[in-house]
Amino acid sequence: GVGPAPAGPPGAPAPAPPLPRGPPAADKLETARACLPKTAGVRTGATVVNGVLVMRWLGREAAALRQSFGQFWADFRASALGRPARLPRLWHI
Repeated sequence: GVGPAPAGPPGAPAPAPPLPRGPPAADKLETARACLPKTAGVRTGATVVNGVLVMRWLGREAAALRQSFGQFWADFRASALGRPARLPRLWHI
Protein backbone atom coordinates (compact mmCIF):
# COMPACT_ATOMS: atom_id res chain seq x y z
CA GLY A 1 0.00 0.00 0.00
CA VAL A 2 0.84 3.65 -0.05
CA GLY A 3 2.21 5.19 3.11
CA PRO A 4 1.32 8.57 4.55
CA ALA A 5 2.52 11.58 2.62
CA PRO A 6 5.31 13.38 4.51
CA ALA A 7 3.57 16.75 4.02
CA GLY A 8 0.07 15.44 4.76
CA PRO A 9 -1.85 14.71 7.94
CA PRO A 10 -0.99 11.47 9.81
CA GLY A 11 -2.81 8.39 8.53
CA ALA A 12 -4.00 10.06 5.30
CA PRO A 13 -2.10 8.53 2.39
CA ALA A 14 -4.33 10.17 -0.22
CA PRO A 15 -4.22 13.96 -0.01
CA ALA A 16 -5.59 15.90 -3.00
CA PRO A 17 -4.28 19.14 -4.48
CA PRO A 18 -6.21 22.38 -4.04
CA LEU A 19 -8.45 23.82 -6.70
CA PRO A 20 -6.68 26.23 -9.05
CA ARG A 21 -6.89 29.60 -7.40
CA GLY A 22 -6.77 33.31 -8.09
CA PRO A 23 -8.10 36.55 -6.65
CA PRO A 24 -11.68 36.17 -8.01
CA ALA A 25 -11.84 32.65 -6.57
CA ALA A 26 -12.37 34.03 -3.05
CA ASP A 27 -15.79 35.29 -4.19
CA LYS A 28 -16.80 31.68 -4.86
CA LEU A 29 -16.48 30.38 -1.28
CA GLU A 30 -20.18 29.70 -0.70
CA THR A 31 -20.55 28.11 -4.14
CA ALA A 32 -17.53 25.90 -3.45
CA ARG A 33 -18.91 24.79 -0.09
CA ALA A 34 -22.30 24.01 -1.62
CA CYS A 35 -20.60 21.83 -4.26
CA LEU A 36 -18.59 19.74 -1.76
CA PRO A 37 -20.01 16.21 -1.95
CA LYS A 38 -20.71 13.99 1.05
CA THR A 39 -18.46 11.00 0.34
CA ALA A 40 -17.97 8.27 2.93
CA GLY A 41 -14.43 8.25 4.29
CA VAL A 42 -13.54 11.67 2.84
CA ARG A 43 -13.32 14.94 4.74
CA THR A 44 -13.54 18.15 2.74
CA GLY A 45 -13.30 21.82 3.42
CA ALA A 46 -13.19 25.23 1.81
CA THR A 47 -11.90 28.48 3.23
CA VAL A 48 -10.37 31.76 2.13
CA VAL A 49 -6.80 32.58 3.13
CA ASN A 50 -5.44 36.00 2.20
CA GLY A 51 -8.13 36.41 -0.45
CA VAL A 52 -7.47 33.01 -2.02
CA LEU A 53 -9.98 30.15 -2.09
CA VAL A 54 -8.33 27.06 -0.59
CA MET A 55 -9.94 23.63 -0.98
CA ARG A 56 -9.04 20.51 1.01
CA TRP A 57 -9.73 16.80 0.67
CA LEU A 58 -8.52 14.24 3.18
CA GLY A 59 -9.07 10.50 2.97
CA ARG A 60 -7.50 7.11 3.51
CA GLU A 61 -8.79 5.60 0.26
CA ALA A 62 -7.57 7.07 -3.01
CA ALA A 63 -10.62 5.85 -4.96
CA ALA A 64 -13.09 7.59 -2.62
CA LEU A 65 -10.95 10.73 -2.64
CA ARG A 66 -10.79 10.76 -6.43
CA GLN A 67 -14.55 10.25 -6.69
CA SER A 68 -15.23 13.10 -4.26
CA PHE A 69 -12.81 15.49 -5.96
CA GLY A 70 -14.15 14.60 -9.41
CA GLN A 71 -17.76 15.17 -8.37
CA PHE A 72 -16.83 18.51 -6.81
CA TRP A 73 -14.83 19.58 -9.85
CA ALA A 74 -17.71 18.90 -12.24
CA ASP A 75 -20.32 20.56 -10.00
CA PHE A 76 -18.17 23.60 -9.23
CA ARG A 77 -17.23 24.02 -12.87
CA ALA A 78 -20.94 24.16 -13.78
CA SER A 79 -22.09 26.31 -10.84
CA ALA A 80 -19.25 28.81 -10.60
CA LEU A 81 -18.05 29.01 -14.19
CA GLY A 82 -21.16 28.17 -16.19
CA ARG A 83 -19.31 25.43 -18.04
CA PRO A 84 -20.38 21.83 -18.69
CA ALA A 85 -20.17 19.61 -15.60
CA ARG A 86 -17.31 17.26 -16.45
CA LEU A 87 -14.04 15.95 -15.09
CA PRO A 88 -10.68 17.47 -15.95
CA ARG A 89 -9.51 16.27 -19.39
CA LEU A 90 -6.43 14.72 -17.87
CA TRP A 91 -8.67 12.20 -16.05
CA HIS A 92 -9.92 10.79 -19.36
CA ILE A 93 -6.53 9.44 -20.43
